[in-house]
Amino acid sequence: MGEFKDRNNQRFGFIPKEENSFRIIPSHSGKALDVEGASMADGAKIIQYRYTLAKNQHFELELIKELQKDDSIKIFVRGKRLYMDESPQIINDRVMVPMRAIFEKLGVKVSYDDYEKAVFAKKDGLNLVIKINDTLAKVNDVELTLDTPPLIINDKTFVPARFVAESLGCTVIWNGDEKIVEINY
Repeated sequence: MGEFKDRNNQRFGFIPKEENSFRIIPSHSGKALDVEGASMADGAKIIQYRYTLAKNQHFELELIKELQKDDSIKIFVRGKRLYMDESPQIINDRVMVPMRAIFEKLGVKVSYDDYEKAVFAKKDGLNLVIKINDTLAKVNDVELTLDTPPLIINDKTFVPARFVAESLGCTVIWNGDEKIVEINY
């Protein structure tokens, strides 16, 4: 039997079933089970989970532990961790993030023109156009110069996090010591 705490520091017992599957013993407090971001006893964090309620009122959970290194760049949008297939990277002193993940989290409609190598993003009357390997960008037809152009890395389009977020009216805070980007709107 093991134990973990949810994000509200509520303790839950669990019984391992398979490698990443556990039966959770619910508390009697009647509080909701909130395991995303919870800490396991071995220090790992739960990043995804699926659950079903078994006949005996126990939760059956499949937990996937965080695999990213401690020194990885972490992105938070409105206080919630954003997990991506590819890790953010620092290029030319700029945090570059996978385009689709950041745009979708910010509620932006995004499309990509492979012929022009251009990203088109739209939200609430704002139009953003950036091109791969080009430092010129357009925000509502106003040309701006980027310090670092969007790039293709491992078949994914990476864009500068600060430029994209601030263009959409968000505030961005960079904590270099912790390697954390906080985006709020």
